[in-house]
Amino acid sequence: MNRKLATLISIVFHPIWFPFGMLVLYLLANPIAFGQSQPFEDGVLVLQTLIICLILPLVSILIMWKSKLISSLHLDQRMERIGPYIAMLIFLLWYYLNINQYGVAPVFRMYILGALIALILVFLTNLFIKVSAHGAGVAGILMNSIAAWKKFDYEVVPFRILSSIYTLNFEIIIAIFALILFIVLLSRFYLKKHNLMELFGGVLYGIFGQIVAIRLIEII
Repeated sequence: MNRKLATLISIVFHPIWFPFGMLVLYLLANPIAFGQSQPFEDGVLVLQTLIICLILPLVSILIMWKSKLISSLHLDQRMERIGPYIAMLIFLLWYYLNINQYGVAPVFRMYILGALIALILVFLTNLFIKVSAHGAGVAGILMNSIAAWKKFDYEVVPFRILSSIYTLNFEIIIAIFALILFIVLLSRFYLKKHNLMELFGGVLYGIFGQIVAIRLIEII
């Protein structure tokens, strides 16, 4: 694997993109579960997700970098990850508490709660040893998509390209996420960002977070 390609894969599939991406996926799959007749009908929810889960964390990390609180945007050093993790925890918790106040699809609420749980575990573990946030992030979306298919009966995702409408089966989406997980783990290992224990530790956290989230949502 080429080093530039591995770096590109790490950037494209960084977990910071996932909350917004999963919102788009579930809005396309079932807007009615969000109380909408059409995807993206509620511009406030889309904008809120974009700002809180993506723009504000990115701005926070850039400020830390410019202020010399972190030496690199790659966050290679374990202790340099503490600040960005805390920022993401704050924004993700803020977002979860906000969306809890009005109707969103239960599977999406489960995803955000599971991602929050996984991030807490990654943060606490990072105080002692590194663990892969990439592994936790991709494993989380894989586990959540399986729950969407098995428990919430999501079957297809319709989408439009120009004037044509296509559908993608959820089984294919799950297979794509599994392939992405393998590629991301391979890329992080190739770049020597993590060893095998750190990578699989992240995967376990991502899966565990979603399992705990679905149990909590059933109780609530």
